[in-house]
Amino acid sequence: MADFYQTDEVQLVLFEGFFADGEKDQSRTLDIYDALPKFSLSWAREGGESSLREFNNVRIQDKLIKVSVSAAILSSGSQPGSKDTQTKKPKTVFPGVREELVERALRKMAVQRQIDARLEADEANGKMIPITFTLSQLRKELTAAGHEFKIRELREALDVLGRASLTVEGIVDDEINGLAHPILLISYKRCRGDTTGDYSY
Repeated sequence: MADFYQTDEVQLVLFEGFFADGEKDQSRTLDIYDALPKFSLSWAREGGESSLREFNNVRIQDKLIKVSVSAAILSSGSQPGSKDTQTKKPKTVFPGVREELVERALRKMAVQRQIDARLEADEANGKMIPITFTLSQLRKELTAAGHEFKIRELREALDVLGRASLTVEGIVDDEINGLAHPILLISYKRCRGDTTGDYSY
């Protein structure tokens, strides 16, 4: 179990380029990712009739790309083994300001090493940075930045980030290249009835 919490020296080396000025050979992938229109700025975030928003001819540096954001389909919230077996209408929600604040808080916590974060190679997706945190840690970070959220709201924000899909398409040498993935890939475990977020990972 101790190995799980050990931090590799190379855990966040891919972030070093974002703090260096004028380094031509450094990647700026996060700069590009941050510029993509992923989050809805309006409070009207529920999907209604449409569960897809498309932004064509988005200019990133000297390229024009198309960005599509699929709304998250949220479940009813009933737990496995629940006696409530009635069919419920799911809610579709686009990621918005709350989800952007959560994503940025997690990134800050990882870079400042407030939470466990390490660099891993993944055969399917290349390099990944898994992070481990509790909802109470996330809530504390957001509160310190002046953003108050209930544990229930943070759970929903993470559900939206994990279920909303981002598709980016561009043209390279007369070929259309695309990539589709959730905004964040999330796995979780929590103690039933945890209202403090201390036991929700």
